[in-house]
Formats: sequence, structure tokens, C-alpha cells
Amino acid sequence: MAGYRERLVGRRWVHSHEEDTDEEQVFRPADHPFPPSRGRTSFELRPDGTYVESAPGPVDLPEESTGSWSLDGD
Repeated sequence: MAGYRERLVGRRWVHSHEEDTDEEQVFRPADHPFPPSRGRTSFELRPDGTYVESAPGPVDLPEESTGSWSLDGD
């Protein structure tokens, strides 16, 4: 898990909808050079097991929701 934790956990991941396919959604680190967009969904898996998601709200301002996450197995 240490390898995953270093690369994935504790970073904000932003939806790169331009790269989506019919089978998958693509998320990139927040520092990726995204083209302009009206709003993007993002999430962060925090090391303490909490989860934060941000998505454009009804007036195009980001709204956050929270939860928890855990790994199951290896």
C-alpha cells in the first residue's frame, strides 16, 4: 500500500472529461495543465481515511461533500 499512498493518497484529482471514453473516466492531478472548462469534479482521498469531493453546484460554484474510504485487501 505504501506505493499507492505516495502516488495517489493526499492529492486532489480532477476530472479530465476531454479524455473520457465510453468505458472510463479520466482523472489527473490538480496541477495538470487542463484546458479551460466551466467546472470540473474533483476528489481527494486523505491519509486519515476521509474523502472530499468537489463538483460544480447550481450556480457554478464548487460544492463539497465528504465521506470515508478504505482499502479492502492488498
